[in-house]
Parts: sequence; structure tokens; C-alpha cells
Amino acid sequence: MAYRSPKRPSWRQLKPSQVLPIWTAANSNAGNIVVQEVFAHMGIADFRTYFQRLRVVIVICAIVEAIVGAASYQLKGLIVGAVLGFATPAFAIWFGTVLVLICIFLAVYCAAWAVILWLAWWILGEMFAR
Repeated sequence: MAYRSPKRPSWRQLKPSQVLPIWTAANSNAGNIVVQEVFAHMGIADFRTYFQRLRVVIVICAIVEAIVGAASYQLKGLIVGAVLGFATPAFAIWFGTVLVLICIFLAVYCAAWAVILWLAWWILGEMFAR
């Protein structure tokens, strides 16, 4: 009878999270740190500096979103749109940073698989070359 190590699961017992790139809490924490550094690089440390540094963008976002909200939902839409306009620049910076990090994460994963497949092709090509 052959001895099998209990530490290593067979390929049938593998979970998708063990072989696929899964975005974890550690990735989210890294993303939040990067966003904080982006804000620090822009000179934004608190709400006061946020409104000082991005006042033009905030006013434009608030006006556009208030108009869109008012066109759809009258007074409630006007108020909600104006309030959301204040947070839109911060959300855009956060969302853009997270998208860049996700692209980097997936690019590294795809590059690793490309290297693995290239090595397999190279090894098998050398083995079966005429």
C-alpha cells in the first residue's frame, strides 16, 4: 500500500480560491494605503484641504449632479445630487486607483501564466524536436 502525505490535497480537492487570483482584504488595504498616499501627494490631509485643493472640481461636480438629479427627481434629486457632487472627486480618485491596482494584479497573474506556458512550450519543443 502506497503512503500518501495528508498535507497535500489531490487536484480534485483544490478550491478555485487556491489557484485563481482572488482579491483579498490585504489587497484592499494596500489599495487604501495607495489612495491615502495619492491624497498626501496632492496635499490633501483633511476635509478642509480637500475642499481648498479641489474646490473648482467639487463645484463643477456638485452643479452637474444637482442638475441631473433635479431633472430626474425634482427637489430631492437636486439636494442628493449636490451632496454627492462633493464626494465625487474623492470617489473618482479612489476608483481610478483601485482600477489601476486591479489591472496590475491581473497583469502579474497573466504574465506568470505566460512564462509558465512559454517554458512548457520550450521544454516540450526541445524534447520533441527532430
